[in-house]
Amino acid sequence: MSEGKTFPAWAWVGCGCLGAILAIAFFVFAAGFWAVQKARQFGEEIADPDERAKKALAVLGASELPDGYHPVIAFSVPMLLDLSVLSDLPPDESGRPPEIGERGFVYVSYPAFGQNQRELRDFFEGRSDDFDELGRHRLDLDLEERIANGRIAREEDDVLWVSHRGAIDTDDVGKSQEGLLALLLFDCGDSRNRIGIWLGPDPDPDATPAELELSGTVSDPEAIESFLSPIRPCR
Repeated sequence: MSEGKTFPAWAWVGCGCLGAILAIAFFVFAAGFWAVQKARQFGEEIADPDERAKKALAVLGASELPDGYHPVIAFSVPMLLDLSVLSDLPPDESGRPPEIGERGFVYVSYPAFGQNQRELRDFFEGRSDDFDELGRHRLDLDLEERIANGRIAREEDDVLWVSHRGAIDTDDVGKSQEGLLALLLFDCGDSRNRIGIWLGPDPDPDATPAELELSGTVSDPEAIESFLSPIRPCR
C-alpha cells in the first residue's frame, strides 16, 4: 500500500501569498472603482446648482438653506468627512458655484476619536483662544480678538458658539473678507466633531469688542439662532 503524498510546505505558503495578493488586488480595484464613481458624482454635483443644493441640504441635515444663501460646494466621504460651504452670492449664468461673498457659512463634520474634547470645549466656552482644529481639513482661520460667546439649547443638540474678528482661508473657495466669524460647535452627544463657521461684515472695525454693536451681525445670539434654525446636523 502506497503512502499518500503530502502537500509541500512551500506550496501552502505560495497559495497563501497568492491569495493575499489577489485580495489586495481586488481591494485596490474596488477602491479605485469607488473613487472614480465618487469623482464623477462629485463633478456632476458641482456643475449642477440643484444637485449642489441637494447635497448641501443632506450634509447639513437641513430642511432648506438659510434665506439668501447658495451652495458653493458640498461633499461626503462616508464615516470620515462631511463638508459644505454656503455663500450669499448666487451662481453665475452657467450655474458655476460662487465664491464666498460678504457673508458665508462653512460646515465640517469628522470623527473625534483620539482627540481632546475638553480642549475643544474650552475654546468654544471662552476659556481658551487656541484653535488649530480645522487646519488639517484645509480650513485656515486667522483669528483676532474675541468678541462674545454663548450657548443655544435646541431639542436635538446644543450649539456652543464663540465669535472673533478675523478671516477664513480654504483651498476650495479662497479667502474671505476680514470681518466677524462665529465659530459653532454642534454637540450631538456622539463621537463626531461638527463645527460651523458663519462669517459676515464687521459693522465698525475700529470699535473695541465692548463698543461694538452686535445686533444683526454674526455675533448676535438671536441672529445665530435664526440662521441655524433650518440646519440640524444631529438629526
